[in-house]
This record gives sequence, structure tokens and C-alpha cells, in this order.
Amino acid sequence: MQQLMPSMQQQQQQQPQPQPQQLQPQLLQQQQAASEGVGGSLAEVASIFTNLVSRMEARADEGREQTKADRAEMEAKLEQQRSQMEAEMERLKTELTTPPPAAITQGEITALQARVESLHAAKLLTDEELWAAGEETAPDKNYQLLHSPDKTTN
Repeated sequence: MQQLMPSMQQQQQQQPQPQPQQLQPQLLQQQQAASEGVGGSLAEVASIFTNLVSRMEARADEGREQTKADRAEMEAKLEQQRSQMEAEMERLKTELTTPPPAAITQGEITALQARVESLHAAKLLTDEELWAAGEETAPDKNYQLLHSPDKTTN
């Protein structure tokens, strides 16, 4: 190994070492060549980068505008649905608070009661039947006909 080491050292010594004065012009030339090549490519990279950034900004702006339009559309739909629901609630409220029309009028009840009493007077209905008919035709459960079973004279 020691034999190899001196031979390597000898080879290094045999190669001419550039002098510091010779290094500077070579470095300057390399730096100038690199900067000229890099300078052109840097300008191209900067141009491409600027172009990409402006495209990305344009897409972001388009995305924001689309999002705003979508949001406005959804808010309009929600407002329409809210209005429809409020109208439906008002209709149902009115429907539920308005009493239904009577199935039979008071005049019809009075006429039916008079007919039942005339049937009783003709002895076609018993007192119990008269009382049951009166219970069924009475608009109020506490209502009693004048001819209840305990008040009949027949």
C-alpha cells in the first residue's frame, strides 16, 4: 500500500498544476458561458412561470365567479322553497282553524225532530224509540227532547 501511495503522489506532482493566475480567466470564461446560457433559460423559465401564474389566477377567478353564481342560484332556490313552505303552512293553518261546514243544518235537524215527534204522535214510534231518535238528532249531548220517556203523557 505504501508503494501505491508514493506512485499516486508522484503522478499528481507530474501533472502540471494550473497557476492561480491561469485559473481566474478560465473561471471567468466558464461563468460567462454559464450565465449566458442560464440567463437565456432563466428568462424563459421566468416567462413560463409568469404565464402559468397568470393562468392559475385566471382559473381561480373563474372558479370564484362560478362559485358565486352557484351560491346565488342555490340561495334563490332556497328562498323559493321557503316561500312555498310558508304559503303551504298558512293554507294548512287556515284549513285547520276554519271549522268545517255543518253536514246538516239546524233547520234540517228541527224538521227531522218534528217528523219523529209526528211519528210518535201517530203511535208509530214507542217512547223509547222517540227518546233514542232525540238523542241521535240532538246537536248537543245534553239536549233532551220535550218528550223524554219519563215526561210522556201517552
